[in-house]
Amino acid sequence: MRHGINGALCVVLLGAGSSTATADVWIVHDRVLERRGVDGSIVTTVSAPFGTPIGTIIEDGEVDPRTGNVWIVSRELDRDLGVRVLGVTPSGAGLWERAQPGANIAVDPVRQGIWVLGEVDPRTIGAVLYDQATGEVRATVRGVSGVAAVGADGAIWIGTTEGWTRLEGSIEDLDGYEVVGSTGPHHRTFDPGPEAEAVAVDRSDGSLYFVDQVSDPTQDILESYLVKFSAEGLLLFRVRHGARTLWGSITDIAVDARDGSVYVTEGAALVFNGSVSHVSPTGAELASAEYREHVNSVTVDGEDSGVWIGHMPVVDDDKTFIAPMTLRKLDSSLATQLSLPFESVVTVIGAAPAAASPLEISLDIEPQDRRNVVNLVPKNGEVRVAMLSSTSFDALQVDLDTIRFGTAGAVVRSHWARDVDRDGDTDLIATFRTQHTGIKCGDTAAPLTAETHAGVAVHGTGSLRTKCKP
Repeated sequence: MRHGINGALCVVLLGAGSSTATADVWIVHDRVLERRGVDGSIVTTVSAPFGTPIGTIIEDGEVDPRTGNVWIVSRELDRDLGVRVLGVTPSGAGLWERAQPGANIAVDPVRQGIWVLGEVDPRTIGAVLYDQATGEVRATVRGVSGVAAVGADGAIWIGTTEGWTRLEGSIEDLDGYEVVGSTGPHHRTFDPGPEAEAVAVDRSDGSLYFVDQVSDPTQDILESYLVKFSAEGLLLFRVRHGARTLWGSITDIAVDARDGSVYVTEGAALVFNGSVSHVSPTGAELASAEYREHVNSVTVDGEDSGVWIGHMPVVDDDKTFIAPMTLRKLDSSLATQLSLPFESVVTVIGAAPAAASPLEISLDIEPQDRRNVVNLVPKNGEVRVAMLSSTSFDALQVDLDTIRFGTAGAVVRSHWARDVDRDGDTDLIATFRTQHTGIKCGDTAAPLTAETHAGVAVHGTGSLRTKCKP
């Protein structure tokens, strides 16, 4: 979802499938990042989190639906000053910042990271997965770059006009991987590719929405098509969207997690006409609204399915703004509920997610014992617990200091990594003092809570049997 916004208002999709407890939104204006409440009031202000003001142009932005971390790509008008990727926590505290030429980003909630696409080195394009909490490099994929999105199953979609590349695999699988040819151990390619930068993933089923455009050079006409792929890359529909116009195109796409429908914005940059449409999961138009202003972005409030859209202001012949920036919130019928004017460039990054429910994980208590027996006889005994990695959870990203096991909340004494269930993923085994867990004779299960380094809360319950007599 790359935008390159200067003097325009855009809304960046939060990440379909997440929900919000409030209508708070993150915006950038006057080189300041702000969180604003439902009434437009300022909740949090972030100014120069790393000592340097945010760039004038916002190239890309996204909010992690699990952690609420906010990520933006910005640059100055002078491209020689470079592109910067930076992230802040939901409270506005800085996470990390780095320079990255020509960067696009895609938040990866599954791997608790963020993909940055662009130059891996001066001679190679690729995608780098950074740890959201530390900024450390966790994986590097070479040979592919473009716009990107991450599905609910952890698949990474990277698109150019030549086609889509679908990457899948663990961090270990992807680190050092190079995309060569149309298929490989961890990638496949699909046609057609995106002809515009609007892209969205439905996190409930992994389906991908994007834009295909066809031009008629004899009439200087551009036709836009909304395209939907299944999670496996099957073409589900390709429908023409909007009018055949000289300069108009689809500018953004957002998925309503409640019913899988999508909202599509369209804008004609030079004549400043625009629209927003509500489209069913099968591609049928349900409702539409037209505006005199260019509409360049959209996102959906997961709490009430309200729709936020951004407008580009009217510009006169001298390239001077003659109308303020505007942010609107619409109801499901596309009627305006709220309209906020701004006198400066405003970029809306996305909705602030509610405190997420803990990610449920699988545990194997006493994994070396098929019966999962916990021996309560020794006074200084220990119990082993394996946290099992999966496509949606990397056990090695758990912060050991946050792990608590049993009803009494025992802390970790020792730990090591091993593939316990032999599924190819590395699991985490931790030991606890048995008498500190709260496990009693006759118990059949025990809980574990923790957080990842990226701040994602996790919870699991493992079955067990108890041995109470020598």
